[in-house]
Amino acid sequence: MGLFNQLNSELAEKQQASSINLGEIAIAVALDYLAFSLPELNWKEEYPPIQAWHAGVTARESFQQTAFV
Repeated sequence: MGLFNQLNSELAEKQQASSINLGEIAIAVALDYLAFSLPELNWKEEYPPIQAWHAGVTARESFQQTAFV
């Protein structure tokens, strides 16, 4: 899975910043959608650095207030 490998290498080094950009929002939302619609991809278990980054981003208050329920 080339895209996941690319994200894994880029996000593994990324520190959580006080601000977030549109690209990071799009990635986080896309990962949420994949976890919902294609759970067989199992990206959270296969790519721990992506999962850690995603957990940090989605813990933000702005994500919590607009979470898909």
